[in-house]
Amino acid sequence: MNKFPAKLPLHLLLLLFALAFNACHQASPPAPTITLTPVTATPAASTATSRPTLAPSATVAPSQATSATTTSAVAITETRQAASVLSPEQLTALNAAATRYLSDTQEKADATVREMNYALGANASLTCGPLAFAILQDAGLVSPYFTLNEFWLISPLPEKNETLFLEVFPPEQYQWLRDTTPMAEMDFTTDPLLPGDFIYTFGGNYEHMFVVTRVDADGSAYTVQNIEAGYLNGDPEDTSFVIAETLLYSPGQPGAGVIYQWADRTNWKLGLTGVKGYYRFRPITPIPAPDPRKIALAEAIDGVITTTGGLWYIQIETLEGDVLYSRRPGYTIHPASVIKVAIAVGTLQWLESQQEPGQTLEQQLARGPAFNETENDRSYQQLLTAMLVNSEELAADILFENLDRSPLRLKPMLQSWGLTHTVLEPRQSTTADLVTLFRKLYQGELLSAEATAYVLDLMSTYTPNDDLRLGQVKTVLGDEIVLYNKRGSLLAPQLIVADGAILQTGEETILLQVFAYQDVALSTTYESLEAAIGEIAVIFAQWLQTP
Repeated sequence: MNKFPAKLPLHLLLLLFALAFNACHQASPPAPTITLTPVTATPAASTATSRPTLAPSATVAPSQATSATTTSAVAITETRQAASVLSPEQLTALNAAATRYLSDTQEKADATVREMNYALGANASLTCGPLAFAILQDAGLVSPYFTLNEFWLISPLPEKNETLFLEVFPPEQYQWLRDTTPMAEMDFTTDPLLPGDFIYTFGGNYEHMFVVTRVDADGSAYTVQNIEAGYLNGDPEDTSFVIAETLLYSPGQPGAGVIYQWADRTNWKLGLTGVKGYYRFRPITPIPAPDPRKIALAEAIDGVITTTGGLWYIQIETLEGDVLYSRRPGYTIHPASVIKVAIAVGTLQWLESQQEPGQTLEQQLARGPAFNETENDRSYQQLLTAMLVNSEELAADILFENLDRSPLRLKPMLQSWGLTHTVLEPRQSTTADLVTLFRKLYQGELLSAEATAYVLDLMSTYTPNDDLRLGQVKTVLGDEIVLYNKRGSLLAPQLIVADGAILQTGEETILLQVFAYQDVALSTTYESLEAAIGEIAVIFAQWLQTP
């Protein structure tokens, strides 16, 4: 255990003592945000965090895992799932990814953590979150574009880091189960843990995170985790940390497994957890296997991003919803001027709701806004053209003010479009929401056919800057393609370079949202980010032409 200097002040002793027993969770230090909005989470770096280069280790046999004796179980009533949705190949990859982190001494475990390189001074005692997510990433079960630093000292509770958990484990793809039953009293025979389950434990003297890495044929569940060596060697004084595969529970051996050791008060020096249950995040839809062609596209795009620097958020999908490239689609971003498309659609939707019998769209557009306070002598048509074609901010402000002060309720309007993470003021959205907006606009789901054509015509109106950014696709695909797009730029207080587009090639329609931001290291420039978006456009266009 840690020895403290005799002359260390009492308040520091108490702090260090508390940290020692909060082995895998404490209040996360403040971190800079990447957007201008108050709801953003810790920023993501532009490339995935490096991984240990340790040689693969053999799987620990069940007889080597820890066991203990304890107590009865209480069944819970939530939805049961008898088998994992992971494929046999994914189950193998998960176990293989986990075993690469095995480190049987404190020295080796600390070295493994240093190779993970997610925080200066991190060690094996405070690595449960990054380790669990690293295993999932290495197995290809979650996006590689999250950084391990984001999962250091976090909590899924709403007042803490729930936003990040929603991004990693979207509820439409994962079951979120909060069970307050002490883990040592749960009936794992009726509701077993499954490979790929991500677990966050509550209660005891620390909170903990781990992923279920394998389940034997007899139902015994295992994890590879950072754990006090005393749990493995039976020495309650050995509080050094190792990374080991441990038995969680075994249906054939009641009371065996670390879940029951965590509940045994005689192990208080080693750390107790799970006595107030857990939060379980379980995949409920199959996780698609990597497509070689999409992998090639990702590698090419990632290469540009690595060279350029900055923070990137990208979503590229077919009109039918096939995801071709995805980089943090659920992360809340400042959408810059791309959000003006939503203001335009809202304005047209309001006008159509007020259309009188016999009145044409042209007649409505000839009028001026009625609800804004900002001085204005322009018509709707003039303002919409100025906003979408010339990206004029004053026109956008007038139209937004008119919408905001009208009887139309903006939040329900956006939600009715399927934009659950979008706000017009302050401007915030996600690339996933913006893809939804562009898709529904193009498909005529938001406006009449006439109003839809009007907005798309403004988005396709040529200006000299249309040859930049995503407009570079034309250098490969030619002028026969149609590009409906809206660029966005912001120089201060944060540098943002963006482009959102609908690409119509004649054979298919593609939705692209590409957003690039300056990072905290100030590693890039406006010119570099704009050129990189152009490179990505060319790469994507060439990829479209490759069988």
